[in-house]
Amino acid sequence: MRQVGSKNDPIPCSSKTCGRNEPCNRFESAYKNFVSFLYASGDLPAKPSRTFRFLEGTRAHQRVQQHYQPDDQAEVHITYEFDDLNRRIMLSGRIDGLLVRDGKPIIEEIKSTSVHDLR
Repeated sequence: MRQVGSKNDPIPCSSKTCGRNEPCNRFESAYKNFVSFLYASGDLPAKPSRTFRFLEGTRAHQRVQQHYQPDDQAEVHITYEFDDLNRRIMLSGRIDGLLVRDGKPIIEEIKSTSVHDLR
């Protein structure tokens, strides 16, 4: 993996908030891209998305989320920043649901499929 902003191989800053077009020690990524890179295997088809499938997925999310309890939250934006290997790393994204059960947070990620996807 290429090091971001190292002295031996400087590359421009990836930060949208930094705004500098010069080497720096900050790296930003969406959780989805980061996790897709880490777990780049599996059996979910990587077909081009179609509008009706997008709408089916949205409806599936809404069906699940309509049963949330009053303190549950849907479509929550999250950001996590930390320092690692002398650089600042920021991951951000959206989670489908943030539920609280017995005083403990539960992160819910909703996935849907259709009969057509299983053929």
